[in-house]
Amino acid sequence: MLAHASGALLLTVSQTLIVADLHLGYSWAQRRRGELGLLADSRTREKMLRACRELRPRRIVFLGDVVHAPRPCTPEREWIEQTLTELSQRAELIYVRGNHDRAFAREFSHLPVRMIESWAQGEVLAVYGDQLPSRLPEGHTLIAGHLHPSIPVLRNSAKSGRPFWDRRDPGIPGCSTTGFGADVPSRCQRPGTLSAPPVVQEYSA
Repeated sequence: MLAHASGALLLTVSQTLIVADLHLGYSWAQRRRGELGLLADSRTREKMLRACRELRPRRIVFLGDVVHAPRPCTPEREWIEQTLTELSQRAELIYVRGNHDRAFAREFSHLPVRMIESWAQGEVLAVYGDQLPSRLPEGHTLIAGHLHPSIPVLRNSAKSGRPFWDRRDPGIPGCSTTGFGADVPSRCQRPGTLSAPPVVQEYSA
């Protein structure tokens, strides 16, 4: 198993790339809500294409939330279709349904993406992550999306998140460049959870 800088995991034996939480169309969805930020989704697309070029996967398994919101506007829909079509030309696409994907099967049924509820191969089980299995066979590895684990970073007195992954924790980072999610140190304050540094200080020259 190889952890890539994009936040994805590569199962090297089967050349399967496991990707969580792309949230394609996030910027457009926020604009529909009245938040007129920059259209930054292209960075997510470029991150995925770079991972494909570097790792050459045979298949890509998305762990939910490939899109951010239902009923996309025309340019949003076209951009999502273009991104997934280009990825499908490089690898087989398999899609574990997430909570943001309630209308994906209807709105993008024409795309070459196979939708399933969970994915398993050998001793690896990959799930969306909103609900984790109560038991896992001995020796098996669980991989989950949904949580967007991150660690807070201070840069020039401004606090932001950076993707974080620990092999002991099933949650892998989201590949979206527009949001992070679960604060790992906050989760670590609960009994029985992992330990992690509270804040990382990042210095710039």
